[in-house]
Amino acid sequence: HVLGSRGLGDVYKRQVENTEATFRCDAGNQFRNHFRDLQTNYATIHDNILGYASDLSLAVQRYQRNSEINAADMRRASEELL
Repeated sequence: HVLGSRGLGDVYKRQVENTEATFRCDAGNQFRNHFRDLQTNYATIHDNILGYASDLSLAVQRYQRNSEINAADMRRASEELL
């Protein structure tokens, strides 16, 4: 009977060890999945920022061209008045 109790203790010990190993594996998988999601989010944000910067650069270039055109029109108009 004592041997049977010891056998059950070994079974319980293995169950605990297996549960701990499963928990560590699950925690590792959750960490990897979370880290992968963070990388994906970072890449998306990075791409969005690059897109916004490009749009802003184009808007500045258009504004500069329009300002130059407006300045030239104003010079011509003032020359016509003189």
